[in-house]
Formats: sequence, structure tokens, C-alpha cells
Amino acid sequence: MVTLGEEVVMGGHATINAHLTEKGELVLSPVRVGDGALLGTGSIVQPGCEIGGGAVVASRAVVPKWTKIPPREVWAGIPAKCIRLADGTKPGD
Repeated sequence: MVTLGEEVVMGGHATINAHLTEKGELVLSPVRVGDGALLGTGSIVQPGCEIGGGAVVASRAVVPKWTKIPPREVWAGIPAKCIRLADGTKPGD
């Protein structure tokens, strides 16, 4: 249910959920984390997410179910959203 690529870094208490209960129904969906991705301390990744290679999920961010994070993007917040690219530029620059 969880596939981790090469050299993935998970901070302390980072959580990957491939399942959850929603409105009394069990939701199961695989999670994929690409090569070199980083999941920050206390971050939560929900079912069905795909985290691209080299992407960063910031500490305490919550990635909602079925979210696709492209490679080399930095996501933060609750719910998580793209705040910048790995090269330091902002999306759309």
C-alpha cells in the first residue's frame, strides 16, 4: 500500500496513511513517494497521494487524500499547497 523510492527522508513522527475512515466507510488507496523526496517532521500524507521525486512536504503539513505533488515542489500548510519550487522560485515565476 505504500511505495517509497530511493533515498526518501522521513522526519520524526511523519505519517503516511494508506487508509482512513470517512463517513463510516473505509477508504484504502496506495501512496507513492518518489526518489529523494522529503517528508518533514510531523507531516501527514493521506491515502491515494503521489509525492514526486525530490519534492518536499514541510513539517506538520497535511497532504489531503488523492493529492498529486509534482517533482521538486515544496508543499506546506493544512491543507498542504505548493509554496515554491525546489530551486527557490515561486510557482508561475
